[in-house]
Parts: sequence; structure tokens; C-alpha cells
Amino acid sequence: MRASSVRAAWRLRRCSAALLTAAWVMLPSLGCTRTPKPMLLSLEVTAPEQEVLQELGLRTQEVRDRLSAALTRREAFAPLPSGAAQKKDLTGWRGVFEFDIAKSTEPPVKVFVRAVLALERPDEGRYDIDCATDRPMPSTDVEGRREDLRQALDVVLASCAEQAAEQVKVQGKSTADLVGQLDAGSAAAQSAALRVLIEKKRPESVPVLLERLKSDQPMVVRRAIGALVELKNPRAAGPLIDALKAKDAQFQREIVFALAAIGGDEAEAFLYTVAQGHEDPSLRAAAQAGLDEMGDPKRRRRDGGQ
Repeated sequence: MRASSVRAAWRLRRCSAALLTAAWVMLPSLGCTRTPKPMLLSLEVTAPEQEVLQELGLRTQEVRDRLSAALTRREAFAPLPSGAAQKKDLTGWRGVFEFDIAKSTEPPVKVFVRAVLALERPDEGRYDIDCATDRPMPSTDVEGRREDLRQALDVVLASCAEQAAEQVKVQGKSTADLVGQLDAGSAAAQSAALRVLIEKKRPESVPVLLERLKSDQPMVVRRAIGALVELKNPRAAGPLIDALKAKDAQFQREIVFALAAIGGDEAEAFLYTVAQGHEDPSLRAAAQAGLDEMGDPKRRRRDGGQ
């Protein structure tokens, strides 16, 4: 290559670099700044019984470190500035992580890890993120079993971190955007939107939740039932009654208790009918228990009460 060609190519590269630098510098003025990640001001870990931790070779600090690492990998939160823990005027999230560990005694041996990461911020509310897994423990020696446990724990921590990252993303979204997200994106993104709708008690989410009762995925149905109970919207009674007729016995009992929690004349009348004459005795008992929780006026009249 000629020297003149080399100089021309070099000038072109310098020019391209200058243009890229100028474009990068201009991004803030064009409204293209990155949204700053929120800070996690504190992270408290609540452990199960210490005997279980000792048996499995775990320390609370290790669990906290693993969770912090999982959150960092997901870039859910910005690192806390040095000495910031003592500053009272900082705004950010506080986290409480509670976990429980159990293992089966019958072969094949499995380890069960269940956890709740509660994220709380005064201006946003509190969001409980549930995570769980059960995994085999194929190792036969103590150290191998402990490593099996850590692998199971890491699965739960990664799930919590993924959901935490999605939770901070949805803050500030409109109701329309949140409802739209219930049927789009990952399961973690959908759950994050649902938590905000429940926390903010936005009634526009009720029709979407009612539609989810028809899902053939048990977890989707359970989340919808739980959300409707939290919202306590009487419009949910009729669709819940319809769903009860289409679901199996386990779901029927859950829906009965949901109806009792939501309340209203329609729910109460249906529970009274079920308690008096349903063919399934367990469902009759559940309906009666629900009526008792509601303070069943029909039963009080029947018994001569006030």
C-alpha cells in the first residue's frame, strides 16, 4: 500500500473516531441518557434454624454474598457509594431475604429451597418476590451434598435476582403499559407488572386477571386468584364462580377461600349454596369455613342470632 494511501486511511479512522466521540458526547443533549440504576441501601438475610445451616455447611454471610453477586450480575441495582449506609437522605430500595431449606428423607434424595426477597421503597411500596426450587442431591459424601445444596441455592438466588431486576424496571409505568406487560415478555416481567398493579390497586387490571383464570397453567391461575384477592373487587365473584366449576378439587377449594376473602352478596350466596348441598364434603367444609370468616348472616338467622 502506498504511503499516501496509508495516511488517507489513518485520517479516515481518526475522523471516524472523532465523529463517534462527538456523537457520544451529544447523546445526553439528545435525550439518550441511560436511566440510572436504583441503589439497594441495605440487604438483610434471615436464615432458617442454625442447626440446618451447620449441617449443610452454610453461613448466613455466604448466602448474603451469593445473593449480592447474583443481583450484581443482573445489574439490578447500582453499587452503594462508600460510606452511604450512614446517610439518611439517600433514596433507594431496602431488601430482606428470607429462605428455608429442607431435604427429603426417602430416595431419591432432593433438596428444597424456598425464599422470599422483599423489596421496599417508601415512595414505591413493598414487593415480595417468591422463588423456589427442588433439585436432586446425587452426591453420597458430605462435601458433595453440600455442593448440591449450593447449586440449588444459586438457582433460587438467580431467580430472585432476575425478578428483582424486572421489578425495578416497571416502576413508574402507566397502568396501560403494566396491563400490556401481563401478556408479553418473560414470566419475571409479567410477575413484576402484576405486583405493581396489586400494590397500587389499579382496577383496570381486573379484566386481564379474570381472563387468566382460564389458563391451563396452574401457576398463572394461582397468581391471578391471589391478585384478585388482594384487589378485593366484587366484579371478580362471578368469573371466579365460573372458574370453580371448571377446575379440579384443589383449585376449587382455593377459589372458595378467594370468594370468601373478596366478599359481596354474590360470593356469599354461592358459598351458602355450596356449604348446604355440594356433593364434595371437603368443598362443603371449605365453603362453611369461608362463611364463618365472612360472618355469614344466613347462618346467624338460621341459628336465631342477631
